[in-house]
Parts: sequence; C-alpha cells; structure tokens
Amino acid sequence: MLYHLLYSLKEHFFGFNVFRYITFRAACAAVTALVLTILLGPWMIRKLYSLKVGQSVRKEEWLPLYALHKGKTGTPTMGGVLILSSIILSGLLWCDLTNRWIWMTLASILFLGLLGAWDDYLKLKHRSSKGYRARNKFWLEVGFGALLWIFLLVQVKSGNFFFNIHFPIFK
Repeated sequence: MLYHLLYSLKEHFFGFNVFRYITFRAACAAVTALVLTILLGPWMIRKLYSLKVGQSVRKEEWLPLYALHKGKTGTPTMGGVLILSSIILSGLLWCDLTNRWIWMTLASILFLGLLGAWDDYLKLKHRSSKGYRARNKFWLEVGFGALLWIFLLVQVKSGNFFFNIHFPIFK
C-alpha cells in the first residue's frame, strides 16, 4: 500500500525512488513489525491476563517435569496473534500488492496462524494442554501445502522455474 503511494511520488522528488528497491521495503517492513510488536505487546499481555487466557501445564505425564513447570501455569497463550498481525500488517503496508507471490505468502502465514489460534483455543476451552490433534494439524498443513503446490504449477509460465534459484533481494 505504501509502496504504491510513495513510489508514485518519484516524479516530484527523486528520493521516493528508493521505494522501488525490495531490500529497502523489506527493512522498512521488518522495522514496522518490530515497532508494532513492541508498542502493542504490553497492552496485549495485560489484555490476555485480564481475560484469563492462560496455558495449563500437564501433570499426568511426568511429575518431575510438572514440578519444574507448575510456575508457568496461567502464562498467557495466543501471543502468536500479536506476532502474526504485526507481520501481516507490515507486509500489507510495504509489499507490492500486485505480486501474486506476496499474496501466497500472506495466505500461508494467515492459514498457519489461524490453525495455531484454533489449537490454542481448544487448549483453553478444555482447560488442558492438549489442543487440536497433531495428526489432524499435519493433514491440514499437507492439504494446504498441496493447494499451494497446485497454485505454483498453474501460475508458473516457464517450464524450468523449479530448477532455478531465485534471490528476491537481488535484481
């Protein structure tokens, strides 16, 4: 979004030409995600504590391990929401939104983040450290990976794309 807005101003001031470089935008996106996480992190942790969104620790499997980890009971879970929202928001701000690979990457991040959020939700709902079954998560991830693979096969025009090494930070 900012890429399209700021790069179009290059006719008025040559300094805006820097926004065409992917390395500059990647650095800006990283700094934006870091700043968002630092600014929103304390508020989100307080909010999660107030909602009592805490992790439970398994007692039944191995008692010596429980003795070491029982102090962690109640530690807020769902912190991935903060990290993923910072990544997605900074990506939407700084990426070239006409690039289909950006949308594929953002969809992957969003899918895996929602799967993790669902797992955390089930842990909270059942007051257990067992969330969504690992087997089910695995097959959902494999299915999503297969969808991405099909997308790649349909989108790629050249036949030898898979045999080339691409470095997106170089021209």
